Amino acid sequence: MENIELLKSTIKGLSLRYGSLRRINTLLTEAGSSYEFMDGVLALIIDMFSAEAGAIILSDGSEKMKIEVFRAQLPNEEEKKAKEKIEGIVFKSSETPIEEIIGGGFKTVVTEKQKLSSSYRKTAGKHLGGIKNTAAATIRTKDAAVGLIELYNFPVFSDEKKESFASVGGQVGVTLEIYRRLEGLRSRAKVMREITSITEAISEPRHLDSVLDMIIENMLEFFKAEGCSIFLKDSEDNIEFAAVSGEKKDVLAGQKINPGEGVIGWSVAKDEPVIVRNAKTDERFSPRVDKATGMKTGSIICAPLKVLNEVTGAIEAVRGDPSFPFNEEDLGLLIIIASHASLAIDKARMYTMKDRWLKSVVELLTRAVDSKDTRYPGHSVKVRKYTSFMAVELNLDQEEMHCLDIAAAVKDVGKLSTPDSIMEKKEKLSEDEWKKLRQYPVKSVEILETMQDFDSVIPIIKYHCENYDGTGYPHKLKGEEIPRLSRILSVADAFAAMTSDRSYRKALSISKAKEEIENQKGKEFDPEAVDALLRSLDKQKPED
Repeated sequence: MENIELLKSTIKGLSLRYGSLRRINTLLTEAGSSYEFMDGVLALIIDMFSAEAGAIILSDGSEKMKIEVFRAQLPNEEEKKAKEKIEGIVFKSSETPIEEIIGGGFKTVVTEKQKLSSSYRKTAGKHLGGIKNTAAATIRTKDAAVGLIELYNFPVFSDEKKESFASVGGQVGVTLEIYRRLEGLRSRAKVMREITSITEAISEPRHLDSVLDMIIENMLEFFKAEGCSIFLKDSEDNIEFAAVSGEKKDVLAGQKINPGEGVIGWSVAKDEPVIVRNAKTDERFSPRVDKATGMKTGSIICAPLKVLNEVTGAIEAVRGDPSFPFNEEDLGLLIIIASHASLAIDKARMYTMKDRWLKSVVELLTRAVDSKDTRYPGHSVKVRKYTSFMAVELNLDQEEMHCLDIAAAVKDVGKLSTPDSIMEKKEKLSEDEWKKLRQYPVKSVEILETMQDFDSVIPIIKYHCENYDGTGYPHKLKGEEIPRLSRILSVADAFAAMTSDRSYRKALSISKAKEEIENQKGKEFDPEAVDALLRSLDKQKPED
């Protein structure tokens, strides 16, 4: 009978250990952070041994211990308060049985509260209504003991439960080590994703605001930060907020940082990255931003932005809780991100300046055409409006939308070389005059070819007078031979012309013009472009 009972006890103990191992291993893939992993593991252990509460305590490698996770079988709000008070407590290892367990070689100690009195247990006891007993098991990795699992207020342990509890400590240690390695791999993978997204911003033409927003958004998630900011030097070397996360960004946008002011000013002036673990105790920290936004800064990491060894600004991440500070690894990753972000921001700045120049040129050309073509005032404005409607319907990307808009604005620039006698004529044009006027797309291309930055727009303009059925001009192209954006522009141009007064006829109503466009579907106009215009008009509902 004794052997049978022993066998039953052994099977029960093995079953308990196997069940705990399986459940702990499941958390490896489910937990989103090492804290979530330890919190989940502790919940399982408390449940397995029917305890009222427990804690996971890790050593820092010296004489100090830290309570990483605390859990208790209490109502949600009470447990939350207990966790807030107990988690993060740091104390000397002499306040625990760590020496007895690790130094003495024991795996498990179960004792009464009197022998395990300590400040953090007293705090736990207040929430639990007292501590009746405590069990402590070593958390052991492959190479060393790294901490303890403690349980409070549980039924008396049998010998097999003691062995199972000791075994769980070993499982937690090994699995925690594996999780941290996985977390390191995930962290490196996140860095690569972050760098990849920034590298894409370098390779693709983007406006400065979109690049800054992309970097800020990724950093918030990457560093688990409450706030992120990007600072850039202006033409006079003033440092200003270029991009800010959060609801208060409008308060800070454009504000300047004085030379040497705060962590940012220090980093830029010294050309050095910096980590501030506790802002309250760091003399470099300036509270000006906190006062303006109501935020409470706890910890900061900051790195300079540099192009060709010249500091152009800085990038910063902020956490509000000083008990969750940034570390050296975070700063190292920020330095890597900053080096890539510097190039992306510099290219975006140049692209934005170039785009502003291009828009000013387009505006000048549009005004010149309007002053020349007095018969059709405001025509380009209407064409741009309709192409923008169609672009949304057709899900064009930003670059296609940009090119289409420029093409719609300057497509008639060739009319500047058309004789005034034709452009100012009030009567209907003769066939010979029409032939001369129809040369304007070719003339537009010739003018734009002499200017920079219109290369992507020229094909759109060159072929926008071609008809889908091949009856257009100047090259008699048909169907898919005509560039897609030219086909879109053709429909918008025709609709704008139909709904405008001409010297020889009154403007058609919106409904009548829609009928005319529909009738030419598949003939003069691309069916896809016609459908896009009609759908957009139904949504916009312009008045006749």
